[in-house]
Amino acid sequence: MHYGRPGVARQEQGGRGSRLARVLAGVAFFVAWPLAGAGPEDEAIGVVERLHGALVEAAAAEPAPDLAGRYDALAPVITETHDLATMGRLTVRRFWRDWSETERDAFLATFERLSITTYASRFASIGPDSFEILGSETVGDDRAEVSALIRRRDADDVPMTYLMQTDGERWRIINVFADGASELSLIASEYYAILESGTLDDLIAEVESRIAAF
Repeated sequence: MHYGRPGVARQEQGGRGSRLARVLAGVAFFVAWPLAGAGPEDEAIGVVERLHGALVEAAAAEPAPDLAGRYDALAPVITETHDLATMGRLTVRRFWRDWSETERDAFLATFERLSITTYASRFASIGPDSFEILGSETVGDDRAEVSALIRRRDADDVPMTYLMQTDGERWRIINVFADGASELSLIASEYYAILESGTLDDLIAEVESRIAAF
């Protein structure tokens, strides 16, 4: 899930913006949700499985939905499985404290729409056969990592890691490391470049332009 400049949607096409699309192409349709009594690692895995299942289900829908249809189908699951507010804050960090509540809400609303649109656009052609979860481990009192592997027919397998965080009640994704690279770090570098020389309005306008480009 890269929220930067929109790139091509196909797995075989390059570009930093399509990294996570390449990584997750072929996600399995498995929508298990954490069962009562499951340990924290099992619960974190369940969140990732739910996301992957929704992506594959949306891609397999008949008749094939357009971008708006996939957006509507994926929005509830993406907002449920991701802590988009935390992710948004992490992309702007020190700039966040200087914004008013209204400005923060405006940024997060745009960030959320771009996040969902990116998923809806870049995962339109995924299949069910190559996603494998390798395991998970806790990394502190409130965080866990879910490790996975994408087995691709015509390229090397690609490792990925979901960084998860819990609020005490549920686990949600707060970052994805695709092929060793932090997606949020890539986004932050782009957003910082805009904010260092411009304003929040400039950043929102740029994000809106990227949404429109899909």
